[in-house]
Amino acid sequence: MIDVILVLLSTSLCLGVPGCFLVLRRLSMTADAVSHAVLLGIALGFFFVRDLNSPVLIVSAALFGLFSILLTEWIALRCHIARDEALGLVFPVFFSLGVILVTRCFRNVHLDTELILMGNPLFAPFLQSFGLPRAVIANLLLFAVNLIFVLVCFRPLGYACFDPSYASLLGLPLTRIFYMLLTLSAFSAVVAFQSVGAVLSIAFFIAAAAAASLLARNLREMLCLTLLIGALVAVCSTVTALRLNVSLSGMCAVFFLLVLLLLRFSAFLRKHQQYADREKEGAE
Repeated sequence: MIDVILVLLSTSLCLGVPGCFLVLRRLSMTADAVSHAVLLGIALGFFFVRDLNSPVLIVSAALFGLFSILLTEWIALRCHIARDEALGLVFPVFFSLGVILVTRCFRNVHLDTELILMGNPLFAPFLQSFGLPRAVIANLLLFAVNLIFVLVCFRPLGYACFDPSYASLLGLPLTRIFYMLLTLSAFSAVVAFQSVGAVLSIAFFIAAAAAASLLARNLREMLCLTLLIGALVAVCSTVTALRLNVSLSGMCAVFFLLVLLLLRFSAFLRKHQQYADREKEGAE
Protein backbone atom coordinates (compact mmCIF):
# COMPACT_ATOMS: atom_id res chain seq x y z
CA MET A 1 0.00 0.00 0.00
CA ILE A 2 2.90 2.35 0.71
CA ASP A 3 4.13 2.10 -2.88
CA VAL A 4 0.66 2.89 -4.23
CA ILE A 5 0.40 5.93 -1.96
CA LEU A 6 3.83 7.10 -3.14
CA VAL A 7 2.76 6.76 -6.77
CA LEU A 8 -0.38 8.84 -6.28
CA LEU A 9 1.38 11.31 -4.00
CA SER A 10 4.18 11.93 -6.50
CA THR A 11 1.61 12.21 -9.32
CA SER A 12 -0.34 14.84 -7.41
CA LEU A 13 2.83 16.88 -6.88
CA CYS A 14 3.92 16.54 -10.49
CA LEU A 15 0.58 17.62 -11.96
CA GLY A 16 -0.41 20.10 -9.27
CA VAL A 17 2.23 22.70 -10.19
CA PRO A 18 1.28 23.23 -13.85
CA GLY A 19 -2.38 22.53 -13.08
CA CYS A 20 -2.52 25.54 -10.78
CA PHE A 21 -1.64 27.91 -13.64
CA LEU A 22 -3.82 26.11 -16.16
CA VAL A 23 -6.83 26.69 -13.90
CA LEU A 24 -5.97 30.35 -13.36
CA ARG A 25 -5.64 30.91 -17.10
CA ARG A 26 -8.94 29.09 -17.75
CA LEU A 27 -7.20 26.31 -19.66
CA SER A 28 -8.66 23.36 -17.78
CA MET A 29 -9.83 21.69 -20.99
CA THR A 30 -6.28 21.92 -22.30
CA ALA A 31 -5.20 19.40 -19.67
CA ASP A 32 -7.99 17.13 -20.88
CA ALA A 33 -6.80 17.46 -24.47
CA VAL A 34 -3.17 16.74 -23.61
CA SER A 35 -4.06 13.72 -21.47
CA HIS A 36 -5.99 12.14 -24.35
CA ALA A 37 -3.76 13.18 -27.25
CA VAL A 38 -0.67 11.51 -25.78
CA LEU A 39 -2.09 8.06 -26.62
CA LEU A 40 -1.54 8.69 -30.32
CA GLY A 41 2.04 9.77 -29.59
CA ILE A 42 2.69 6.60 -27.58
CA ALA A 43 1.21 4.40 -30.31
CA LEU A 44 3.23 6.05 -33.09
CA GLY A 45 6.40 5.97 -31.01
CA PHE A 46 5.94 2.26 -30.35
CA PHE A 47 5.28 1.72 -34.07
CA PHE A 48 8.91 2.75 -34.73
CA VAL A 49 10.85 1.48 -31.69
CA ARG A 50 8.77 -1.59 -30.67
CA ASP A 51 9.80 -1.17 -27.02
CA LEU A 52 7.37 -0.10 -24.31
CA ASN A 53 10.24 0.97 -22.03
CA SER A 54 11.90 3.23 -24.61
CA PRO A 55 12.20 6.95 -23.76
CA VAL A 56 11.19 7.63 -27.36
CA LEU A 57 7.59 6.91 -26.32
CA ILE A 58 7.68 9.65 -23.68
CA VAL A 59 9.16 12.17 -26.10
CA SER A 60 6.75 11.34 -28.92
CA ALA A 61 3.76 11.41 -26.55
CA ALA A 62 4.77 14.80 -25.14
CA LEU A 63 5.31 16.18 -28.64
CA PHE A 64 1.85 15.06 -29.70
CA GLY A 65 0.35 16.59 -26.57
CA LEU A 66 2.04 19.89 -27.39
CA PHE A 67 1.09 19.55 -31.06
CA SER A 68 -2.56 19.13 -30.11
CA ILE A 69 -2.44 22.45 -28.26
CA LEU A 70 -0.71 24.26 -31.13
CA LEU A 71 -3.19 22.81 -33.60
CA THR A 72 -6.05 23.95 -31.37
CA GLU A 73 -4.67 27.50 -31.29
CA TRP A 74 -4.22 27.48 -35.07
CA ILE A 75 -7.77 26.25 -35.72
CA ALA A 76 -9.21 28.79 -33.27
CA LEU A 77 -7.40 31.66 -35.00
CA ARG A 78 -7.91 30.54 -38.59
CA CYS A 79 -11.53 29.47 -38.26
CA HIS A 80 -12.48 32.29 -35.86
CA ILE A 81 -13.99 29.96 -33.26
CA ALA A 82 -13.55 29.68 -29.51
CA ARG A 83 -10.65 27.67 -28.10
CA ASP A 84 -13.04 25.27 -26.36
CA GLU A 85 -14.72 24.48 -29.64
CA ALA A 86 -11.37 23.84 -31.32
CA LEU A 87 -10.36 21.57 -28.44
CA GLY A 88 -13.58 19.64 -28.91
CA LEU A 89 -12.50 18.99 -32.50
CA VAL A 90 -8.86 18.14 -31.94
CA PHE A 91 -8.45 15.90 -28.92
CA PRO A 92 -11.30 13.42 -29.67
CA VAL A 93 -9.78 12.90 -33.13
CA PHE A 94 -6.29 12.32 -31.73
CA PHE A 95 -7.52 9.98 -29.02
CA SER A 96 -9.69 8.05 -31.46
CA LEU A 97 -6.78 7.63 -33.88
CA GLY A 98 -4.65 6.35 -30.99
CA VAL A 99 -7.30 3.80 -29.98
CA ILE A 100 -7.70 2.65 -33.59
CA LEU A 101 -3.94 2.27 -34.02
CA VAL A 102 -3.59 0.29 -30.79
CA THR A 103 -6.52 -2.03 -31.44
CA ARG A 104 -5.66 -2.69 -35.09
CA CYS A 105 -1.86 -2.85 -35.13
CA PHE A 106 -0.82 -3.84 -31.60
CA ARG A 107 -3.31 -6.50 -30.55
CA ASN A 108 -0.54 -8.80 -29.28
CA VAL A 109 1.19 -6.04 -27.34
CA HIS A 110 0.44 -5.08 -23.73
CA LEU A 111 -1.33 -1.80 -24.61
CA ASP A 112 -4.76 -2.05 -23.00
CA THR A 113 -6.96 0.86 -24.11
CA GLU A 114 -9.31 0.48 -21.12
CA LEU A 115 -6.38 0.52 -18.69
CA ILE A 116 -4.89 3.50 -20.51
CA LEU A 117 -8.13 5.44 -20.24
CA MET A 118 -9.19 4.61 -16.67
CA GLY A 119 -5.76 3.80 -15.24
CA ASN A 120 -4.87 1.53 -12.35
CA PRO A 121 -2.19 2.83 -9.97
CA LEU A 122 -2.07 -0.59 -8.29
CA PHE A 123 0.02 -1.87 -11.21
CA ALA A 124 2.61 0.94 -11.10
CA PRO A 125 4.64 -0.45 -8.13
CA PHE A 126 5.49 -3.62 -10.09
CA LEU A 127 8.12 -1.67 -12.11
CA GLN A 128 10.89 -0.84 -9.64
CA SER A 129 14.14 1.12 -9.87
CA PHE A 130 16.46 1.90 -6.95
CA GLY A 131 13.95 0.34 -4.55
CA LEU A 132 11.12 2.67 -5.63
CA PRO A 133 8.41 2.45 -8.29
CA ARG A 134 9.66 3.95 -11.55
CA ALA A 135 6.58 6.15 -11.68
CA VAL A 136 7.57 7.76 -8.37
CA ILE A 137 11.07 8.58 -9.61
CA ALA A 138 9.80 10.01 -12.90
CA ASN A 139 7.09 12.07 -11.18
CA LEU A 140 9.48 13.50 -8.59
CA LEU A 141 12.06 14.43 -11.22
CA LEU A 142 9.44 16.23 -13.28
CA PHE A 143 8.00 17.84 -10.15
CA ALA A 144 11.45 19.29 -9.45
CA VAL A 145 11.67 20.63 -13.01
CA ASN A 146 8.18 22.14 -12.79
CA LEU A 147 8.91 23.72 -9.43
CA ILE A 148 12.19 25.25 -10.65
CA PHE A 149 10.41 26.68 -13.68
CA VAL A 150 7.70 28.22 -11.49
CA LEU A 151 10.21 29.69 -9.04
CA VAL A 152 12.27 31.22 -11.83
CA CYS A 153 9.24 32.58 -13.75
CA PHE A 154 6.94 33.23 -10.79
CA ARG A 155 6.51 36.96 -11.43
CA PRO A 156 5.75 36.68 -15.18
CA LEU A 157 3.41 33.74 -14.52
CA GLY A 158 1.54 35.77 -11.92
CA TYR A 159 1.11 38.72 -14.28
CA ALA A 160 0.05 36.37 -17.11
CA CYS A 161 -2.68 34.90 -14.90
CA PHE A 162 -4.07 38.09 -13.37
CA ASP A 163 -3.01 41.06 -15.51
CA PRO A 164 -1.65 40.08 -18.95
CA SER A 165 -2.14 43.61 -20.33
CA TYR A 166 0.18 45.10 -17.72
CA ALA A 167 2.67 42.28 -18.32
CA SER A 168 2.73 43.14 -22.02
CA LEU A 169 3.45 46.79 -21.17
CA LEU A 170 6.37 45.62 -19.03
CA GLY A 171 7.74 43.69 -22.00
CA LEU A 172 7.60 40.29 -20.31
CA PRO A 173 7.93 37.32 -22.72
CA LEU A 174 4.46 35.94 -22.00
CA THR A 175 4.17 33.91 -25.20
CA ARG A 176 7.47 32.13 -24.61
CA ILE A 177 6.63 31.42 -20.97
CA PHE A 178 3.15 30.22 -21.95
CA TYR A 179 4.52 27.65 -24.38
CA MET A 180 7.14 26.55 -21.85
CA LEU A 181 4.31 25.94 -19.38
CA LEU A 182 2.38 23.95 -21.97
CA THR A 183 5.48 21.90 -22.81
CA LEU A 184 6.03 21.00 -19.16
CA SER A 185 2.31 20.22 -18.84
CA ALA A 186 2.59 17.86 -21.79
CA PHE A 187 5.55 15.99 -20.30
CA SER A 188 3.82 15.87 -16.92
CA ALA A 189 0.70 14.43 -18.54
CA VAL A 190 2.76 11.74 -20.29
CA VAL A 191 4.49 10.64 -17.09
CA ALA A 192 1.21 10.57 -15.15
CA PHE A 193 -0.55 8.88 -18.08
CA GLN A 194 1.70 5.84 -17.71
CA SER A 195 0.87 5.34 -14.04
CA VAL A 196 -2.67 6.61 -13.42
CA GLY A 197 -4.31 6.82 -16.87
CA ALA A 198 -5.94 9.68 -18.76
CA VAL A 199 -8.99 10.37 -16.59
CA LEU A 200 -7.27 10.41 -13.21
CA SER A 201 -4.44 12.58 -14.52
CA ILE A 202 -7.07 15.20 -15.48
CA ALA A 203 -8.41 15.09 -11.91
CA PHE A 204 -4.95 15.70 -10.45
CA PHE A 205 -4.34 18.46 -13.00
CA ILE A 206 -7.54 20.39 -12.38
CA ALA A 207 -9.51 19.34 -9.29
CA ALA A 208 -6.86 20.12 -6.67
CA ALA A 209 -6.15 23.55 -8.17
CA ALA A 210 -9.87 24.32 -8.49
CA ALA A 211 -10.38 23.45 -4.83
CA ALA A 212 -7.38 25.52 -3.77
CA SER A 213 -8.72 28.55 -5.66
CA LEU A 214 -11.70 28.60 -3.27
CA LEU A 215 -9.43 29.07 -0.26
CA ALA A 216 -6.30 30.90 -1.41
CA ARG A 217 -5.85 34.66 -1.11
CA ASN A 218 -2.82 34.91 -3.38
CA LEU A 219 -0.86 32.86 -5.90
CA ARG A 220 1.63 31.42 -3.40
CA GLU A 221 -1.15 30.20 -1.14
CA MET A 222 -2.97 28.65 -4.09
CA LEU A 223 0.13 26.78 -5.22
CA CYS A 224 0.81 25.43 -1.72
CA LEU A 225 -2.85 24.49 -1.17
CA THR A 226 -3.00 22.76 -4.54
CA LEU A 227 -0.11 20.49 -3.57
CA LEU A 228 -1.54 19.93 -0.09
CA ILE A 229 -5.06 19.04 -1.29
CA GLY A 230 -3.70 16.73 -3.98
CA ALA A 231 -1.50 14.95 -1.44
CA LEU A 232 -4.35 14.55 1.08
CA VAL A 233 -6.70 13.17 -1.56
CA ALA A 234 -4.02 10.75 -2.77
CA VAL A 235 -3.48 9.34 0.72
CA CYS A 236 -7.13 9.26 1.85
CA SER A 237 -8.47 7.78 -1.38
CA THR A 238 -5.84 5.04 -1.42
CA VAL A 239 -6.57 3.96 2.14
CA THR A 240 -10.33 4.08 1.59
CA ALA A 241 -10.25 2.23 -1.76
CA LEU A 242 -8.07 -0.58 -0.40
CA ARG A 243 -10.23 -0.92 2.72
CA LEU A 244 -13.46 -1.07 0.69
CA ASN A 245 -11.92 -3.07 -2.17
CA VAL A 246 -13.16 -0.65 -4.85
CA SER A 247 -11.60 1.13 -7.83
CA LEU A 248 -8.74 3.34 -6.71
CA SER A 249 -9.07 5.71 -9.68
CA GLY A 250 -12.79 6.08 -9.05
CA MET A 251 -12.25 6.72 -5.35
CA CYS A 252 -9.74 9.49 -6.11
CA ALA A 253 -12.26 11.20 -8.39
CA VAL A 254 -14.97 10.87 -5.73
CA PHE A 255 -12.73 12.39 -3.05
CA PHE A 256 -11.90 15.34 -5.31
CA LEU A 257 -15.62 15.90 -5.89
CA LEU A 258 -16.35 15.77 -2.16
CA VAL A 259 -13.57 18.26 -1.42
CA LEU A 260 -14.86 20.65 -4.08
CA LEU A 261 -18.44 20.40 -2.85
CA LEU A 262 -17.38 20.88 0.77
CA LEU A 263 -15.28 23.95 -0.01
CA ARG A 264 -17.97 25.43 -2.24
CA PHE A 265 -20.59 24.93 0.49
CA SER A 266 -18.34 26.50 3.11
CA ALA A 267 -17.70 29.49 0.81
CA PHE A 268 -21.46 29.88 0.34
CA LEU A 269 -21.97 29.85 4.12
CA ARG A 270 -19.26 32.48 4.61
CA LYS A 271 -20.83 34.79 2.03
CA HIS A 272 -24.27 34.28 3.54
CA GLN A 273 -22.93 35.11 7.00
CA GLN A 274 -21.20 38.25 5.70
CA TYR A 275 -24.42 39.33 4.01
CA ALA A 276 -26.37 38.72 7.22
CA ASP A 277 -23.83 40.73 9.24
CA ARG A 278 -24.09 43.68 6.82
CA GLU A 279 -27.87 43.56 6.99
CA LYS A 280 -27.69 43.56 10.79
CA GLU A 281 -25.30 46.50 10.84
CA GLY A 282 -27.56 48.41 8.42
CA ALA A 283 -30.58 47.77 10.61
CA GLU A 284 -28.77 49.08 13.67
